[in-house]
Amino acid sequence: MATLTEQARTSNWLKWMTNRGYCVVEGLMDQNNAVSGAAGALYTGDLLRAGGGSDYIAISASTGANCTGILMEDMTAAENAVATTTKAVLVRGPALIDSDHVVTTESATQKAQALTALAALDIRVGGGTATWSTQTT
Repeated sequence: MATLTEQARTSNWLKWMTNRGYCVVEGLMDQNNAVSGAAGALYTGDLLRAGGGSDYIAISASTGANCTGILMEDMTAAENAVATTTKAVLVRGPALIDSDHVVTTESATQKAQALTALAALDIRVGGGTATWSTQTT
């Protein structure tokens, strides 16, 4: 009997963000992206870094510290083969994420470096300890 698995959803890893219009961009995806999924697919929660230009590519060996965003929607293998594919990418906070559900095929060290890089962008791992200072007038 086949094992059923539920599709990954953005709500699995994204717990809160202030404003989608500020925190998310429609990012150009690097053609033939390094992949976490089978047959060239990328999935919501994949950790991304800047590619060769204004595009995004999945983090790979020794690039965790260069993480600049998280993919917010799935990308099929067919979309991956097209140079003009754009997808929603979380690129700045304030935002809270669940680190157990962000995706990378790289080592735990690379994932930790990526989470540190994201914290510098104000995308923080939730758990009740994240705080922001507020400006008052």
